[in-house]
Amino acid sequence: SLMRDQIILHQRISQLSGGYMRPIVAYNPWTDINEDDASLHLALDAVRNRGFKAVKIYPPMGYFPRGNANNSSYPTDAKHPNLAMLDAKLNAMFEECRALDIPVMAHSNESMGRRPSHNILGGPSGWKTFFAHPSNKSAKINLGHLGGETGGGDTSNWSADFVDLMGQGNQLYGDLGFWDGLVDGDIQAAERIKN
Repeated sequence: SLMRDQIILHQRISQLSGGYMRPIVAYNPWTDINEDDASLHLALDAVRNRGFKAVKIYPPMGYFPRGNANNSSYPTDAKHPNLAMLDAKLNAMFEECRALDIPVMAHSNESMGRRPSHNILGGPSGWKTFFAHPSNKSAKINLGHLGGETGGGDTSNWSADFVDLMGQGNQLYGDLGFWDGLVDGDIQAAERIKN
């Protein structure tokens, strides 16, 4: 279904729930590049006029949250937009969210990438670059999945790296949604967060 139809449906579900369900609207910078900021306009309408409480981004679709044009780690094994334009669209979305004082939720598990090489784009390195820019210190970010149980593979522990980034005075939060081990009561999964 069209994004606009999904927004209207979620607005209605929120109304029928008496406000118990608080919707989050998706944002796609690729759409904004190709369709003259259509995704940002839909997201802003959802927040300003339809009761949506946050914006959701999905970096594994092909982007770091900031600094794509200057990042030597950006995967170039697939067609991609002008990376400076991609950064401009993302910066505009984050600026609007800061102005509206709403959070941005982001997929932060090493999974579900547009291509396998894109799985890394929701990881700690992109968020370190994001928060290194002074204007982003006031951005409210919620990391969905907080790195996941296997985030970072054998080379790092994304969850621990995200926790370190949280300790640097950023408005950075995380949730453990879809951590199968925690749901199943796996104590070792919980211990991996600490280590």
